[in-house]
Amino acid sequence: MFIFKKLIGGTAKLAANYPSKHGQEFKIAIIASWIIASAIILFLFLIPGIFYHHVLISISNFLQVPHQEPCPLCGMTEAFIAISKGKLAQAKELNPWSIKFYAVMLINESLAILVFIYIIGKFTKAKNLSRNTTDKRKVENADS
Repeated sequence: MFIFKKLIGGTAKLAANYPSKHGQEFKIAIIASWIIASAIILFLFLIPGIFYHHVLISISNFLQVPHQEPCPLCGMTEAFIAISKGKLAQAKELNPWSIKFYAVMLINESLAILVFIYIIGKFTKAKNLSRNTTDKRKVENADS
């Protein structure tokens, strides 16, 4: 997709030729939001191991809105608890989409962790490069 940017004089040029600071900031904001959301989801994955299962089911039942027809997420809490116990057949019985949804969430969590590790690696590499550059300048100034 090409975005055109109207310049002074009435001519249109590709915005790709003009690097935008806002585009980079938007990309960083999206990635940061995704990593934060993934951290929250990871915590939710760990909850069945932290709390008693009947407490989670009670909370889930309390928060549910009463409705007549089954929804796509009905039984998902119990199904996720069953998956965390390794009972895949019971999970599929509770909600047929639970195993697929759980798999998608695990893939998302794995990717978020890898991206986070990559970002931390880039940050530490950049920090080390700037430190080395600063150290070289100090040595050059001391020699002069």
